[in-house]
Amino acid sequence: MSIKPKHYPHPVLESQFADPDPDFKNSSFDFHLNYEQNDTGTKLILNATFDLQNKTLEKLIEEEKATFAFVVICESMSFRTVFKTFQPEESFDLLSSQLNKTVTIYPYVLANTDIKDYQNHELIEPLDQLLFKIKRGDILAIA
Repeated sequence: MSIKPKHYPHPVLESQFADPDPDFKNSSFDFHLNYEQNDTGTKLILNATFDLQNKTLEKLIEEEKATFAFVVICESMSFRTVFKTFQPEESFDLLSSQLNKTVTIYPYVLANTDIKDYQNHELIEPLDQLLFKIKRGDILAIA
């Protein structure tokens, strides 16, 4: 994946780089995607697995205040879509005709609602004491 380091106004668990995120304790976010074609070859079945190790984010997903998501981009077809789920394992259908050449996938945990006083207890001190205002759609984790 070609995600470059960015700065956010709130803590984001970033596991897409080789080293663990130094701002979080005992936290990680991994993503695995396998695919298969249907019998006619017209659809791809995307089997996504989200492996999240962060109790605060896990609770937000259970409460449906956050969601697992991944963006699929195919620049040569000018195609972009987002798949979302509250489940750590889910399958999604995608038309084969929407993809050609290079496909890029970006996995996230996204805020599903506005969160007035977001606090992640797995952050290092003193960050674990700070409160943040999160808007719906904000990135909370990147795999």
